[in-house]
Amino acid sequence: ANRFPNVLMLNTDGNFKYIDAPYIHIKDEVTVEGHMAKRKFAWDVFKETILELEKGDNTFETIVVDLLEDTYEHCRVWCYDHLGIEHESDNSFKAWDFVRNEFLTQIKRLNNLNYNIVFISHEDDSKDVTKKSGDKITAIQPNISGKVALKVAGMVDIVGRVINDEGKRTISFKSNE
Repeated sequence: ANRFPNVLMLNTDGNFKYIDAPYIHIKDEVTVEGHMAKRKFAWDVFKETILELEKGDNTFETIVVDLLEDTYEHCRVWCYDHLGIEHESDNSFKAWDFVRNEFLTQIKRLNNLNYNIVFISHEDDSKDVTKKSGDKITAIQPNISGKVALKVAGMVDIVGRVINDEGKRTISFKSNE
């Protein structure tokens, strides 16, 4: 992703030391004024970044979100603070939808911009699926909750899986066992 044309990396996991492209570190920002600490949530940083990108006053062609699941977690924490809860189950009638809708609204805003958008996610291979034939295979999917993953999958044009086999990286664009 670092080699895509005119790329801006929106990095959540601090791995920007491995890239030379421009990046924005999506993380909580804490500032101190006198004896008071002020916290700006990572989700606010992400939303402000989208707002700046919407202005189109740059030469970027590609925006990479690395990692999508961290961005979702930043959204969850922001929503908890907004709703005054500690977990979605604390207000289950409202909170689950609130988090999902907040996240997907911002991802749609980003995805509707005139850039190539790349979402990077680690994989979750913890689920086994039984085929009609009775064979069991491991399901490989993004490391993000099912309903959100399905919605994001509907927004993308192509899905690739990077496979690291003893230091040799390849990209697979179709599923196989």
